[in-house]
Amino acid sequence: MTSTKQTWFRQTHHNKKGIMADKIKEDYVLEYSKSNRSKCKGCSQQIDKDVVRVGELAISDKFDGEYRMWFHTACFFKRKGQLPVSKLKGFDILRPVDVPKIKRFCTEEDPSKKRKADEDGNDDAKKPKTDGEAGDDEEKPGKDTYSEDEVKDLWLIKDVLNENYNVNELKEMMRENKKGDKGGKPDLINKIADAILRGRIPKCEECGHDRIEFHHGRYVCHGDASEWSKCMWKSDEPIKRTKWNKPEGWAALMKAAKKKQEQVSSLPDDSLFDECVFYVIGHLSMPKTKFNQLIESHGGTVLGLKDKVTSKISYVISSDEGVSEEPEKAKKARKSNIAVVNEHFVHDSINAKRIEDVGSYKVFVEGDDEAAKKKLEEKEANKMKELANADGKMKVIRKGRSVVDAYFKEAADYHVLEEKTTCYTVMLNLADVSSGIRGRNSFWTCQVLEHDKHPNTYRIFRRWGRVGETGNSTVKEFSSAASAKGFFIDQYVDKTGNDWDTRHNFEKVAGKFYPVDVDYGNDDDDKADTKMLDVHDSKGSKLPRRVQDVISLMFDIEMMKSTLAELEIDVKKMPLGKLTKEQISNGYKCLNEISKAIDRNDKREALSLTNKFYTLDFGTSKPPVIDNDKTLNTKIQLLDTLRDIEIAANLLKMDSGDSDANPMDLSYKKLNTDITPLDRDGELYKRLESYAVGSHDTNYFGYLKIQVMDIFEVDRQGEEERFKDWEEAKNRYLLWHGSRLTNWVGILSQGLRIAPPEAPKTGYRFGKGVYFADVISKSGSYCFTTPQNPVGFMILNEVALGDINKVLYDTYMEKAPGGTHSTQALGQIAPDAKGDFIMDNGTVIPLGSLVKTGHHSSCSHNEFIVYDTKQIRTRFLLKIKFY
Repeated sequence: MTSTKQTWFRQTHHNKKGIMADKIKEDYVLEYSKSNRSKCKGCSQQIDKDVVRVGELAISDKFDGEYRMWFHTACFFKRKGQLPVSKLKGFDILRPVDVPKIKRFCTEEDPSKKRKADEDGNDDAKKPKTDGEAGDDEEKPGKDTYSEDEVKDLWLIKDVLNENYNVNELKEMMRENKKGDKGGKPDLINKIADAILRGRIPKCEECGHDRIEFHHGRYVCHGDASEWSKCMWKSDEPIKRTKWNKPEGWAALMKAAKKKQEQVSSLPDDSLFDECVFYVIGHLSMPKTKFNQLIESHGGTVLGLKDKVTSKISYVISSDEGVSEEPEKAKKARKSNIAVVNEHFVHDSINAKRIEDVGSYKVFVEGDDEAAKKKLEEKEANKMKELANADGKMKVIRKGRSVVDAYFKEAADYHVLEEKTTCYTVMLNLADVSSGIRGRNSFWTCQVLEHDKHPNTYRIFRRWGRVGETGNSTVKEFSSAASAKGFFIDQYVDKTGNDWDTRHNFEKVAGKFYPVDVDYGNDDDDKADTKMLDVHDSKGSKLPRRVQDVISLMFDIEMMKSTLAELEIDVKKMPLGKLTKEQISNGYKCLNEISKAIDRNDKREALSLTNKFYTLDFGTSKPPVIDNDKTLNTKIQLLDTLRDIEIAANLLKMDSGDSDANPMDLSYKKLNTDITPLDRDGELYKRLESYAVGSHDTNYFGYLKIQVMDIFEVDRQGEEERFKDWEEAKNRYLLWHGSRLTNWVGILSQGLRIAPPEAPKTGYRFGKGVYFADVISKSGSYCFTTPQNPVGFMILNEVALGDINKVLYDTYMEKAPGGTHSTQALGQIAPDAKGDFIMDNGTVIPLGSLVKTGHHSSCSHNEFIVYDTKQIRTRFLLKIKFY
């Protein structure tokens, strides 16, 4: 057994913690609000434009990706408590006047830790990071930060740009310097100000695109490495910049701005608080008399303690302790929508010579966050209710050649528009494992729907989200087919970068979606009333009870769903529908290309091909980069399982005329295999049970116990005839083969199969063939049972080895060398040949005790490989409990 298999067994049989949910990294950003439209997630109040706000990264339930939840600074730190400045991106480029506001909420950096980090002198940290090697410091600011003088100059430049140029002029400025002009005014100002201050950022040496941007002390390239992946170049170190062409008259504008700045700083501020009325509650850090005088000296009015709290008051000044001392006054102020702020509000406003926004100075009054909490709870409850209703009502409705999306509420009354060979429906996918916290794995589907009865009634139904989730949707109405088709085609071009008319010669465009084939079956298979056989319905079955148990396990739909969930596929909400055989084949081909990239140690190509694979196929959690053999083998097993589940699902479909027959008997019949229970008291049963128990290596696989629950004789239709040429061959052994529970319908109905030519060679240590063992626990590792589902199946096969090619170390081969018919990888432990039992037909059962062979080989136990399935005849099926 490989170390990977051992690890898997130990984890699945002994790990009590289970799978941890994805965690959001601490990723906080300080910035100035770009508009008046954002609302604080803490208090649900508006965040005014140009006010410092804090953004916390969160996973969206509206689209596949992350977004920023914005907070007033006071609301944010009330939730999070004190944080070190190093955790706040953007702190280094705040306006100097705003720095003290944030520092009040932050802890001081531990100088000893910083000193130690400097003394360690990690050279790796100084290298530009590429190919996804971002490291654990990804969420922290980079090292190329602005100096204090640079920050002052930067804000002066930003103010000049903001006051003197509109969006179109800023875009033109970007184009003149041969830079992309996307973004709104705030984003353009940030990019141009940095370029004027430090110079033009050069092209990326990795991908050749001019898409490097500077954020939070770090340079990051946003270019495309290929049509399937983004460039992964990034660096914390300064890079050489070139000249930025400033607009005409720039020097004069800067000179005027500096002069204006000097004039403002020298202006008297004795009228700052004119028309502002203050009310002070509780004790402050300075005597109230002096504090009141300070306000009044700047034009403000302070009411006395005997005055009532009324709406004419502009601000209530207090503290956490003050609110506790006079809670009723504080509550009344809040009910009257009067801002309750701390005394720093007054001091900072005086220093800034402007009245500051209250968001950084809030003093929280009892009940402040109740409304926000209630709103959040209602939103979550409605979301759960909506999902429950959607899952309960989902029904696939097929009309013509296509299926109306099950999430379209009026699906029963509409059909997909068809014209000759064209169906106006698409399913698109886009995967990028390097994007965001959990990687991007998005779907987008669009359909032109025509009403079944009402003419000139059309709908465009669009749905989008993360693969494995329901996502969001929208419906648009049209009164003609032409207008609906026009909108559909425009959307297709926008999402894919390809013309609709050339869709059959599709070319992937970087950053755009890729079409996914969805198999809706043929006209007979997928009618609205198509049903699946219920194998748990044994009423009237003619099968022996023991065989019924086998069928109910192998054909159990819930078991298949559970297995796919373990493989991170959610079939219940899977928006991709049913994958086609061609798509699974393309998945194998893609993994084959990835295997070659791994062999070349080409991480960039592996990343690009990983995105291609996840675009062709799918998963629900963060898709890992497939850049090592372990991950690659996991994905090969995924496709193997999908292939066999597809076979099982097709066999479970009820054919016309099946309604009168017992579902369990029908399923059994479709296997084309005779399964006969052996007499538990018979000699053969006991001998095979002895083989199972005796060939379990309790030393090597000591963490696993095996119990034989039942044994059956198996006769696959046509296999005896195919085996005829080998039935007299020498070296015929009864050997073990194990597989997932989901795979047995495919194995029994179609036989053991060799991996398809398009599948990668990785994982096949001795070539693509069918692998067997003479130690049950060696093959048992491929059953992938769990403590929750400990029962699996294994088969004993009569394998005609013929002349054997014996090897000690991994040797890949397409077939056994000339003059031989099979390969035996010699193990360090094997059954003693002295205990071999010869069956009546000459087949050998290795019943000997396990002994050390003395072989210095790469295999712990024997492995037997044949490259022609005609050399295999399945003889017995064993129901095994692993625990």
